[in-house]
Amino acid sequence: MAPFVAAKINGFVVDTLDDGLTVLWPNGTSRFFHYVWLRHCCFCDRCGSTYTGTSTLLPSDVPMHIKPLSINNRDNENLDVVWSGDEHRSSYAFQWLLENAYSEQDRADRKHQPTLWNSDISSAPPAVDFEYARNHQKGLLELLQKLRDYGFVIARNGPREVGREVVAKGYTAKPLGCAANSQA
Repeated sequence: MAPFVAAKINGFVVDTLDDGLTVLWPNGTSRFFHYVWLRHCCFCDRCGSTYTGTSTLLPSDVPMHIKPLSINNRDNENLDVVWSGDEHRSSYAFQWLLENAYSEQDRADRKHQPTLWNSDISSAPPAVDFEYARNHQKGLLELLQKLRDYGFVIARNGPREVGREVVAKGYTAKPLGCAANSQA
């Protein structure tokens, strides 16, 4: 296959190389994607499911020297590729490509950075209202984010009872874990 040379697709420039392609976004952002990675990331009905996030295509099923036969843009938002070999068709949203770029810097930018403690944590520890976290998705999300960011979170205004009394009042472990006496 003769390499494509910097094809402009509705404001996006796609440059194909021997082992991958480079996408240049209209804002000047540029990212490289290996063909093997792109082919494995196909989530068409035959290859996987975007709903469940599962892939039925094994990495070992993708030929190491796979190349695109054609590249185009059907709707200004997706990069469509027809692959060598079985002429399989894959489609990748340009936004998805940018969000899933895997350069060292892209991965570092997406890596979670925990909040480091300092003396301020004693006057304003991470906390959330117990009932709010127990009964509302936003409250639970807030609790989990604080747990992720700080390594702990205080659930305020929770039940004071322990053991069977808590269960009898309907305070089951649910997503907040077991109730325990923190006064001891």
